[in-house]
Amino acid sequence: MKSTGKVASSFFEPNFKCQQSGWHGLFMKRWDRANSAIVVVAFLLRVVWHLRFGTAEATPDTLIYIETGNALFAAGKMSSFLYMPLYPVAIHLLGVSGVVWLQILVSTWTVHLVYLVALAVWNDRNAALAAAGACAVHPVLIYYANAPLTETSFSFLVMLGLLLLYGNKLASAALVFVLANLTRPTLDLVYPLMFAASSLAAEPPRAMLAARRVAIYLAIYVALMSPWWLHNYGLYGKFVRLDLAGGITAILENSKSFEQHGFDWTIDPPWVPYGSIADPVERDRAMLTAGIRYIVENPGPWLRGVADRFLRFFTPWPAPSAPLWQHWIISVLILPIFVCAFLSLVFNLRNWRRLLPVALPVAFVVAAHLATHANIRYRLPIDPLLAVIGAGFLPLLHKYLGRPSTVVPGR
Repeated sequence: MKSTGKVASSFFEPNFKCQQSGWHGLFMKRWDRANSAIVVVAFLLRVVWHLRFGTAEATPDTLIYIETGNALFAAGKMSSFLYMPLYPVAIHLLGVSGVVWLQILVSTWTVHLVYLVALAVWNDRNAALAAAGACAVHPVLIYYANAPLTETSFSFLVMLGLLLLYGNKLASAALVFVLANLTRPTLDLVYPLMFAASSLAAEPPRAMLAARRVAIYLAIYVALMSPWWLHNYGLYGKFVRLDLAGGITAILENSKSFEQHGFDWTIDPPWVPYGSIADPVERDRAMLTAGIRYIVENPGPWLRGVADRFLRFFTPWPAPSAPLWQHWIISVLILPIFVCAFLSLVFNLRNWRRLLPVALPVAFVVAAHLATHANIRYRLPIDPLLAVIGAGFLPLLHKYLGRPSTVVPGR
């Protein structure tokens, strides 16, 4: 077959050496015309949406980001217990408009990162282009790029960290993942597993290599998280590693109140019984314990809730009240990502080692939110990862149909 270019650097090479000449090669030598066109389309769609509809209406979360960012700069302490500091800091420094324009840029760049990560995983140019194209026109990614919320920046940081991890830039990957953690701690427990999983491609897999990689991550994690821990100790008088959102998330759908009233939280809100606990750390712990206890004591309602959350989590459209034609358009653009990701996982089991760093965060996010509380916002950061996974179905389809291979030579 005619060469379509050189392979991207990857930890899947047995000797763990970069075949390209450093960072410049990793980015620029993968930049072809088709991918350039996809990125341009992604940028134009996001800009046009923003110019046509303006910044999305501020949600309660946005208002708290603004308030707690102002408090952090005025008094040196966050005013909210529920959030990590990086996004409130950004929104304080840049303002809502500045943050949204930054999100338009990083959402566009995320499309290119999806291309590079898919290329590193599947070593197939068309598969990588398909993944990037799916994210370029993804309606919900476009919408949230225009919303002052953490989803867009968090997705960008996770994809950048993955690219660095696949390129053997371990310290840089750790740095980016910790920044993602300080934006949104969704994957806090998963990042060390991703570093360990990156060692499984060695021939044979080496336990000491995994230990060294995890040690690099943990060293950088402790160094960068320490200022946040000091802030929390000054605020709460005790060690708090992340934020105090776990408890409220656990009881929102795992309570008798939700069982009886659903999402109508104007009637008997599930958090009210814990309002008398003055210590926010103890209050968070009490709500988390109550959520776990509800699951253990009510397995039937909880399993019915899991099924309901699964449907809600993977519903493509964000607004049930939207016109039917919008539902159809969004479904046509997003459902193929889910279907291809499922088929790729089923038929690419032999490639589980190289896929594991991408699959681990997806599995964790799905499991955590099916167990507790689910909505489309919580799924959105894994959609680019699902696009990368789903891209692996394309080479299999080409092989089945007898089409010419687009595998990049040189590996």
